Amino acid sequence: MEKGKRKFIGHLTLDGERQIQEVEQGGSYRYLGIAQVFAPITLTTKYRLRRKFLGRLRAVWRSLLNAKQKAISTNTRATAVFQYYFGILQWGTSELDRLDCTVCRTISRFHGHHRNASILRLYITRMEGGRGLTSLQQVWEQSVASLYENLIWQTEPWLRGVLLHQQWKHAQFKSSLIQEVYTVFHRHGLPLPGSERESTIERPTAARMVRASQQRVLIETLRRKRIHGAHRHTLEAAEGRYDSTLWLRYGKSKAETEALVFAAQDGVLHTNKYRRDVLRQDIDPACRLCHEGPETIGHILSCCPHSLWKSIKLRHDRVLATLIKHVGRARGLEIPSTDATSTTVEDTNTKLWVDLTIPTAEQITERRPDLVIHLKDEKVIWVVDVAVSWDPLVAERELEKTAKYRDLMADLGRRYVGWNVQAIPVVIGSLGTVGGLRRFLLITGIFDSHNAERVVEEIQQAALRGSAQMIRRQLSMR
Repeated sequence: MEKGKRKFIGHLTLDGERQIQEVEQGGSYRYLGIAQVFAPITLTTKYRLRRKFLGRLRAVWRSLLNAKQKAISTNTRATAVFQYYFGILQWGTSELDRLDCTVCRTISRFHGHHRNASILRLYITRMEGGRGLTSLQQVWEQSVASLYENLIWQTEPWLRGVLLHQQWKHAQFKSSLIQEVYTVFHRHGLPLPGSERESTIERPTAARMVRASQQRVLIETLRRKRIHGAHRHTLEAAEGRYDSTLWLRYGKSKAETEALVFAAQDGVLHTNKYRRDVLRQDIDPACRLCHEGPETIGHILSCCPHSLWKSIKLRHDRVLATLIKHVGRARGLEIPSTDATSTTVEDTNTKLWVDLTIPTAEQITERRPDLVIHLKDEKVIWVVDVAVSWDPLVAERELEKTAKYRDLMADLGRRYVGWNVQAIPVVIGSLGTVGGLRRFLLITGIFDSHNAERVVEEIQQAALRGSAQMIRRQLSMR
């Protein structure tokens, strides 16, 4: 400054190489992205972060990545923009909630989320049947907990000074990092890091405890939902609860297909019955194709007579073709085509009867299963029947398929004395629910545990693709 006015002196050179850049009028130096000024420019920094975050979010969901890759990219590339600043700038709950609402609107704009589907399932992990995104509110809670835990266990004097300063701010103004930590841990009912209650036992990190509590709260809230929580109860009642989310963990579906399946599971697609009972529209709830029963997702996917011999059979044949492909690959057989047709495939040790009537010594009505696997060396015969059922009825259909060919198995047992003859029901839910499918595949001895998981996942994908096509076609009709 010279005579009260700023004097421009140019850059300062240090050691002949390094320079200190001159700051423009209204500017400031930055360290790790933070403006080094006496009063932090909070509003300007938040506005810049918001623009950067939304730009990255739009770029991710505009891309051609699949659904799982988009979720991972959102968490690691877009949401990570805020993560560093959560321990530095003050953030309110309402402010983060508004940003999370903006995220939902942006994802919906790119057809990655149905507008009526459950928002809670966006933030539940894929292992538990969600989309695997992390909300900004969740990231803020985890970041604050992790920062506080790191501070209380530090021994360096300057870091201890940071903690003492935060404690002084909390005592004077009730507005500090410690107050935010108290809020987070009280909300989730967790003990504070370093408290006497937890000081003598081993436990996970604070961020991991908060993350686990967040998932529990989301799942418990979802269970209480009358419409959105119905599929959650079906999933928890299924025998193959772990296998029912394989298609989500492998993540091969497009974001649009995944969003459609989630909306169907939540029961919020605009079928005629939903429009009349929930949206209160004055329309006929009957199916727009068969006009025989109320148009629900279950009716469209499993029992509409108009689709029975077209779309439903096509979906069934795709699931059967997927199973035959894996059986042939495991036994070293060459399958003639990917379509399931009435044929016989065999070599010296293995014989497959695909959709053929089995000759019997007695008059038996049910003697045309989808697949019969004849293993000569092992002296076993597996009678396999495939079904794509409405999800709450998967266990019931497995029992029906087992009992359906009881007479056929007895006849084969008399013909092949000393052989093991058993029925193998391959039943998959039209929206991905799995019952005892993996257990039945392992019984055959054809697949090990890893290959059985891959077979279940590909069968799920085949069923879900067929179901998505049926839903799109019917709901596009007027």
